[in-house]
Amino acid sequence: KPASSVDTWKPRVLDQHQDRTVTILAELIIPRTDTPGATDAQVNRYVDQMLASYPVSRREGFLSGLAWLDGYCNSNHGAPFADLSQGAWVLY
Repeated sequence: KPASSVDTWKPRVLDQHQDRTVTILAELIIPRTDTPGATDAQVNRYVDQMLASYPVSRREGFLSGLAWLDGYCNSNHGAPFADLSQGAWVLY
Protein backbone atom coordinates (compact mmCIF):
# COMPACT_ATOMS: atom_id res chain seq x y z
CA LYS A 1 0.00 0.00 0.00
CA PRO A 2 1.57 3.33 -0.96
CA ALA A 3 2.50 5.66 1.89
CA SER A 4 0.32 8.41 0.40
CA SER A 5 -2.90 6.35 0.42
CA VAL A 6 -5.40 7.10 3.14
CA ASP A 7 -7.14 4.25 4.88
CA THR A 8 -10.82 5.14 4.97
CA TRP A 9 -12.12 1.85 6.39
CA LYS A 10 -14.67 2.27 9.15
CA PRO A 11 -16.30 -0.58 11.07
CA ARG A 12 -19.96 -1.22 10.25
CA VAL A 13 -20.81 -2.86 13.59
CA LEU A 14 -17.97 -2.36 16.05
CA ASP A 15 -17.39 0.97 17.72
CA GLN A 16 -13.82 2.24 18.09
CA HIS A 17 -13.31 0.63 21.50
CA GLN A 18 -14.77 -2.73 20.40
CA ASP A 19 -12.61 -2.70 17.28
CA ARG A 20 -9.51 -2.09 19.39
CA THR A 21 -10.50 -4.93 21.75
CA VAL A 22 -11.06 -7.35 18.87
CA THR A 23 -7.71 -6.35 17.36
CA ILE A 24 -5.88 -7.08 20.63
CA LEU A 25 -7.71 -10.37 21.25
CA ALA A 26 -7.01 -11.58 17.71
CA GLU A 27 -3.33 -10.66 18.01
CA LEU A 28 -3.13 -12.64 21.28
CA ILE A 29 -4.49 -15.68 19.44
CA ILE A 30 -2.47 -15.19 16.23
CA PRO A 31 0.60 -13.15 17.19
CA ARG A 32 3.12 -11.77 14.75
CA THR A 33 6.18 -13.98 14.75
CA ASP A 34 8.35 -14.58 11.71
CA THR A 35 5.02 -14.57 9.86
CA PRO A 36 2.28 -11.94 9.88
CA GLY A 37 -0.13 -11.89 12.80
CA ALA A 38 -3.83 -11.15 13.11
CA THR A 39 -3.31 -7.39 13.00
CA ASP A 40 -1.36 -7.70 9.76
CA ALA A 41 -4.14 -9.86 8.33
CA GLN A 42 -6.75 -7.31 9.45
CA VAL A 43 -8.74 -9.93 11.33
CA ASN A 44 -10.68 -7.15 13.07
CA ARG A 45 -12.08 -6.09 9.71
CA TYR A 46 -13.10 -9.66 8.92
CA VAL A 47 -14.83 -9.95 12.31
CA ASP A 48 -16.70 -6.69 11.69
CA GLN A 49 -17.72 -7.88 8.21
CA MET A 50 -19.00 -11.17 9.63
CA LEU A 51 -20.89 -9.40 12.42
CA ALA A 52 -22.57 -7.16 9.84
CA SER A 53 -23.86 -10.26 8.04
CA TYR A 54 -25.05 -12.07 11.19
CA PRO A 55 -28.60 -11.99 12.49
CA VAL A 56 -29.03 -9.35 15.20
CA SER A 57 -29.28 -11.94 17.99
CA ARG A 58 -25.94 -13.51 17.07
CA ARG A 59 -24.29 -10.11 16.68
CA GLU A 60 -25.60 -9.03 20.08
CA GLY A 61 -24.21 -12.22 21.61
CA PHE A 62 -20.71 -11.37 20.38
CA LEU A 63 -20.96 -7.75 21.52
CA SER A 64 -22.28 -8.88 24.90
CA GLY A 65 -19.17 -11.04 25.26
CA LEU A 66 -16.95 -8.02 24.62
CA ALA A 67 -18.94 -6.03 27.20
CA TRP A 68 -18.58 -8.88 29.70
CA LEU A 69 -14.81 -8.91 29.19
CA ASP A 70 -14.61 -5.17 29.85
CA GLY A 71 -16.80 -5.52 32.93
CA TYR A 72 -14.63 -8.31 34.28
CA CYS A 73 -11.46 -6.32 33.66
CA ASN A 74 -12.94 -3.16 35.16
CA SER A 75 -14.01 -5.05 38.30
CA ASN A 76 -10.78 -6.95 38.74
CA HIS A 77 -8.14 -4.64 37.25
CA GLY A 78 -9.70 -1.16 37.25
CA ALA A 79 -9.74 -0.64 33.48
CA PRO A 80 -11.34 -2.08 30.33
CA PHE A 81 -9.47 -4.94 28.65
CA ALA A 82 -7.92 -2.85 25.86
CA ASP A 83 -6.50 -0.37 28.38
CA LEU A 84 -4.67 -2.98 30.47
CA SER A 85 -1.01 -3.78 30.14
CA GLN A 86 -0.20 -7.09 28.51
CA GLY A 87 0.63 -8.71 31.86
CA ALA A 88 -2.88 -8.05 33.16
CA TRP A 89 -4.44 -9.87 30.21
CA VAL A 90 -4.17 -13.20 32.01
CA LEU A 91 -7.74 -13.84 33.11
CA TYR A 92 -8.10 -16.06 36.15
